[in-house]
Amino acid sequence: ARISVALGTRNGGAYVARQVASILGQRPAPFELVVGDDDSSDDTLAIIERVHTETLAANAELSTRLTIIRRRPALGVTANFAATLAACKGELIALSDQDDVWMPGKLA
Repeated sequence: ARISVALGTRNGGAYVARQVASILGQRPAPFELVVGDDDSSDDTLAIIERVHTETLAANAELSTRLTIIRRRPALGVTANFAATLAACKGELIALSDQDDVWMPGKLA
């Protein structure tokens, strides 16, 4: 089954890199990572894009798609997650907060 990860963000630059790395390190790897950003004013999105690009470059077998949806004005946590879930295309969807760090095997 194709697995989507829905990640809600807002000004998470201080910790989002570890979470994105832990998502992309899952085996099986998710088919897509859909980020719903709730009007961040920091470098959250640049960090996510950098970690995604670097991780895929270092792992030729990895093909996780990245979709970033920027929301302005902010919708709030609940509405942001609902809209991000609606944008996911996988048969299964895992929810992620920006300050989580997933243990290996979570998606298995």
